[in-house]
Amino acid sequence: MATVTDSEKSNKSSPKSSNDAPKLKWLSTRLLDDVFTDEVSLFKPHFEVDYEGYIQRLWDSNPEIYQLLKNANELEEARNLMYTYLEKAERKVFEVDNDLHILEKSTVRESIRVFRSIIGPINEFRTEFSAVDSLWKLAQNKRDDLKDKISVGFIMEFINLFRGITGKSNIYLENAQVKKGIPEFLKLKGKEAAKVRMEILDDLGSSVQKYFKKYPSGLEDEVIGWRKENKAKILRYFKGDDKNWNDYQWHLKNVIKDAEPLAELIELTNEQKEAVDDAVKNNIPFGITPYYLSLMDRKLSIGYD
Repeated sequence: MATVTDSEKSNKSSPKSSNDAPKLKWLSTRLLDDVFTDEVSLFKPHFEVDYEGYIQRLWDSNPEIYQLLKNANELEEARNLMYTYLEKAERKVFEVDNDLHILEKSTVRESIRVFRSIIGPINEFRTEFSAVDSLWKLAQNKRDDLKDKISVGFIMEFINLFRGITGKSNIYLENAQVKKGIPEFLKLKGKEAAKVRMEILDDLGSSVQKYFKKYPSGLEDEVIGWRKENKAKILRYFKGDDKNWNDYQWHLKNVIKDAEPLAELIELTNEQKEAVDDAVKNNIPFGITPYYLSLMDRKLSIGYD
């Protein structure tokens, strides 16, 4: 969900702040239930992403990390600065005046643990990839020096990880009273308490509906049509019929275990095909039953997988 911040509103005219963290560009949104949220159509274009926008969102999610990485002169200095920052961030969880929800505190600690593990030299050795090196070079604007292409998926992972470290995962959106474990309606009685409780439930329902509106459901005519087409194509490929389709043993017998039949039934990017091939080559279990394949997007232009 895209939200409007003061920094976004002033992005057009104001210069960069002292920490030089880039500001977010305005992305396509509309107003739903009095909240700005991403506007999504059933046929949204796939893989047309604003890469620079995601980079800016990455640094906006944690300007302090951005500043530390930007000022580091070498990789190991950047790593040590990250360790020091994470230690301070973890100590803040235990401060007396920290009023984060207890579950948000747990998210902070887990996010710190994950990030600390990711940047550990032993894990970089095992995976043959250095996330901190990539982040450092992105912050230094040295993209030509990157050993591997950094995907939007990588950036999005760290956007959410950085938010989790700062206690802004947005998983537990509650007012000050609820954060402290004392819902406001418990301090009231009778009809007045019921009204406050209803307002809380209405807000919760509105949030749920807002997320539902971002994606099509399996009951919509367009989606039903896609899946019928997928089913027909899969049955033709495996020379099956409706009787076979309703037999779970037939599905288990025809589990797809490599990229070749998969590419004939749905559109795959080169990156996706290579990922499947690498999994098979390295004996990583991979398999999709015909039924679950019928639930996947047959065309990349649909873009919901």
